[in-house]
Amino acid sequence: MAGQAVNEVLSRKANAARKEQEARVLSPARALRRALSRSADALWGLPIVVDGVQEETLVLDACLDGVPGDALVIVLEGPDGIAGAAVLDRATVRSVIEVQTIGRVTNLPPDPRALTPTDAAMCAPLLDAMMTRFSNNLDGHPSQGEFTGYRFGAMVEDTRALGILMDAAEFHSFLVSVELGDKMRRGELLFILPVVTPPEPDRAPEARGDPLRAKNAARMQMVEARLDAVLCRIRMSLASADQLKPGDLLPLPDAVLDQVELSAGGMQIAKRCRLGQMGGLRAVRLRLPAVAKAEIPPAAEQSPPPPVEKKPAAAKPLALSEPTKKLPEDIPDLPEIPDIDGFSDLTAGIDDGLDLDDDLMNIG
Repeated sequence: MAGQAVNEVLSRKANAARKEQEARVLSPARALRRALSRSADALWGLPIVVDGVQEETLVLDACLDGVPGDALVIVLEGPDGIAGAAVLDRATVRSVIEVQTIGRVTNLPPDPRALTPTDAAMCAPLLDAMMTRFSNNLDGHPSQGEFTGYRFGAMVEDTRALGILMDAAEFHSFLVSVELGDKMRRGELLFILPVVTPPEPDRAPEARGDPLRAKNAARMQMVEARLDAVLCRIRMSLASADQLKPGDLLPLPDAVLDQVELSAGGMQIAKRCRLGQMGGLRAVRLRLPAVAKAEIPPAAEQSPPPPVEKKPAAAKPLALSEPTKKLPEDIPDLPEIPDIDGFSDLTAGIDDGLDLDDDLMNIG
């Protein structure tokens, strides 16, 4: 009971530390929300209140489903030639232009004119500042690298052109609902960023002087791992097992404490362990193989095992499909076979009317 209480206390402390660490690291949706509001305020004093962020991982066609045809579509240039996209509705574009031209956002309806590259250029400072803050807000998040390095690229005519520029299998989709200029307008912004799989390193990073490895090592120590120690296995009929009740005694084999099996996730990881105690808790001692590695000759460790000689197949009475191999010339003569009593009459008359040499030559 004391050991169980200690485990519960340690588990609560580990969970509290993990929750505290997770609270300090923003999720992508919260990081984007803060980046958009603070960038608009720092640039022009434009109040933008984000009242909803819908985050999904979809294919490109599903991301663009429902996008209005008169929206402003902008390509975001990312690192290593990858591309993302930002889609702003007309209410958002009109608010950004008004705050830069007349200093405030009005409640006038957006004019139906076609959007131009000039409108896109006036929205570029907001997008660049927002994407930079978005990446910085994800400091400590494992997905920070996927959202780093994006900036304003160029305007495209419609969403159909994005299919040529964006060729990833899946995309992060962020649909942001906002209130602009002290609730003067409502708008929507859509950000589409490709899901990037990091390349596998050629070799494992060095443990010394690697801060990322040290940070992951500290997190891995908080991960719960379950090991099962199997004392022994008993075979009994289903009827006998059905009659078991609390208090029944089961016969155990001799030296059962020295034959404990250790398993994890249903897979055996060690056998012939010893069950004991340490610090008032149950403990299992792992046993190494009896033969030490130093006793193995170096040549045996490096050279591959000798090939196993295969037994030749039995000879067939007829000619084989494969060509007959040439026999060596130095085959020794077989010893004389002694006569067997009682079997001399089998050869009687065998030469009468039968020429063995001629018959053997005519076969085939």
